[in-house]
Amino acid sequence: MASTRMIELRNSGETIERRKALQGLASSLAGVAAFSAMGASAKKKKKKKGSAGTLVRIQPAQQTDSIPGLSTQTVTVTCPAAGNKEEAFAVSGGFDVSTSPNVGDFVIRASQFSNSLKGWAVTFANTNAGPQNATATVLCAYFKTR
Repeated sequence: MASTRMIELRNSGETIERRKALQGLASSLAGVAAFSAMGASAKKKKKKKGSAGTLVRIQPAQQTDSIPGLSTQTVTVTCPAAGNKEEAFAVSGGFDVSTSPNVGDFVIRASQFSNSLKGWAVTFANTNAGPQNATATVLCAYFKTR
């Protein structure tokens, strides 16, 4: 009886799916190991510390404006000034309206890069009769230049 039950389990769909998942996981782990080995061999090549193009820091910034009632307005936030021999680029952005009393009274018309990839712009439509606060946020990456 035990051998018959074992055959039934081996041929069940659940076991086959589990086996496929484990094979996929094993393949993924093998890929990660191969990628790590490539990274280790690349590390053997010496690079100058702090060479041009090196990521120096990542910094968020935000701008909050009051949007008049029943109007549409764009809130733009720019990356803070880069330091000496640095260049800043916006890598992502977003918005927040959670501080407004009537959060559901906002429609986001656009959320996109601005200022030649140096900032983020969000266009808010306030459908409430009163003014409300809206915040645009940008995440900036700073790279070393020559």
